[in-house]
Amino acid sequence: MEPPVVSVLKVLEKKLARIPDLDTPSPGRLTDIKCGDARLAASYRRVRNATVTVTSPPYYGMTTYVEDQWLRNWFLGGPAEIDYGNDQQMSHAGQDAFIADLAKVWRNVLKASEDEARLYVRFGAIPSVKSDPRRILKASLEEAGGWKLISVRNAKTSGAGKRQADQMGRESDPADEFDFHAIRA
Repeated sequence: MEPPVVSVLKVLEKKLARIPDLDTPSPGRLTDIKCGDARLAASYRRVRNATVTVTSPPYYGMTTYVEDQWLRNWFLGGPAEIDYGNDQQMSHAGQDAFIADLAKVWRNVLKASEDEARLYVRFGAIPSVKSDPRRILKASLEEAGGWKLISVRNAKTSGAGKRQADQMGRESDPADEFDFHAIRA
């Protein structure tokens, strides 16, 4: 089993075109596509002067993020097998620990970014864990320092076609997701 050849740049161009206040960069500028643990500074070794970062970190309470993203990682050349023993997850020992882990990510992105860099984040909640995704994301940006939050938009729910998937096989009300736009302060 081999992952298909996929133009990651084409996929990103289509996704970036959906961000209303972003002038889509030319394909020549989309050169650094990273798959790694964003909490680790080593993941950014070869990233310099980033202008735009688009990401969607795992939501608080989502403890199977790596396993759930297996297919996406496989398309990007990752392993053909799911590793259910993965211990490299965001901390879910409480919201404060989770916020601290997210803050590590934003600090690393900041270090790898140029002065007028922009950060776009899709973040939400999972229905089985009561949390306020707006508070969590805002708190993580504040803890990281160096970012100014410009806007928060409701991206609605999976039923509105704005999300990659519903919770499979579960009867629950989907939670809203939010699009955050921050700039380097």
